[in-house]
Amino acid sequence: MSTPLYKSIYNDLREEILDSVYPIGAKLPKDSELSIRFGVSSITIKNAMDLLKKDNLIERKPRTGTIVISNKREGNKEKPGVITVGVIVSDFNEYFGNTLIKSLISHKNQEVNCIIKCSKGDSNQEETLINQLLSYGVNGIILIPASSDYFSSKILELISSNFPLVLVDRTMDQLPTCNVGIDNISASYDLTKHLIDSGHTKIGIITANKKLSTNDDRIKGAINAHITNDLSISQSQILNNMESMAPERLISPEEDVKKIKVFLKKNTHLTSLLAGEYAVALLVKQAIEELGYNIKSDYSVVCFDHASIDMFEKNQFVFDHIYQDEVSIGEKAIDLVFEKIKDPTLIKKVTVPHKLIKGNSVKVLSE
Repeated sequence: MSTPLYKSIYNDLREEILDSVYPIGAKLPKDSELSIRFGVSSITIKNAMDLLKKDNLIERKPRTGTIVISNKREGNKEKPGVITVGVIVSDFNEYFGNTLIKSLISHKNQEVNCIIKCSKGDSNQEETLINQLLSYGVNGIILIPASSDYFSSKILELISSNFPLVLVDRTMDQLPTCNVGIDNISASYDLTKHLIDSGHTKIGIITANKKLSTNDDRIKGAINAHITNDLSISQSQILNNMESMAPERLISPEEDVKKIKVFLKKNTHLTSLLAGEYAVALLVKQAIEELGYNIKSDYSVVCFDHASIDMFEKNQFVFDHIYQDEVSIGEKAIDLVFEKIKDPTLIKKVTVPHKLIKGNSVKVLSE
């Protein structure tokens, strides 16, 4: 269900009044002119005007017309500065997503009402949820897309209409969108360089089989690190068909573990592995152990993100990994929605710094 036409027209005219397109004392166009402008009936225009009058922004005078009497946002029924933002995530867990959502609903600088939805990695469900949020009259949408390759008609419609849409942890290079996240190419480069600096020259790369810009960028970053350090790398060192960590599992984790075991048996020269995410690193760990080997002593393993680390647990196993500041990502996503509301033509990419956390999964090889 989409936003009623009269509410959409009300929102457009209200923003024009608040932005002083029609300053205090100015007359709005006649209802008949607005009907032509928006391509709707006079009744629809009247309903929109009734809402503006209820906000004390206009006054309807017989034989004079519609006069703007206020351009203060306090005229709105909602508390000034408070917006409602729809948030659609493909999935969330303790590795990545939970802290991000917490930061969205408890922004330290902006007052925001958040409506959280989960697409479960389904692009069709994602489009349904977008339509649902729009029917609620949200002021903006923060989206972690199910895919970086597939653009639903609704996403294209939001972008073309300059609706406040902010992508998190994903990019759609072909489309002019606002984005927030880390630089995955740079982060993967740093993670791979960490292995190289530890003496590893034979590095395998294992990622999920998901059409996401994050996976592509992490592979690119690892390849760049090889090239700039004069190391060769071939396609045989890359395994990118892990499927069990998808929101709706296509296969079991055991089947992915079998794939990794086959991969390691074919690439006996590898001394280290870069996992595209923490869930993949756990699968890698299981495969290594089932083959009778151990993390660090036999294979060094690094990854992106990590489960919560208990500082009071002395013997906790921790992968060397890239830490993403989800609190900052969430806060900057909200800030960007506010910026986009003020300037609908804004196209901005915000990069949040990442950090390399050293655990106990990398062995330093002797030269």
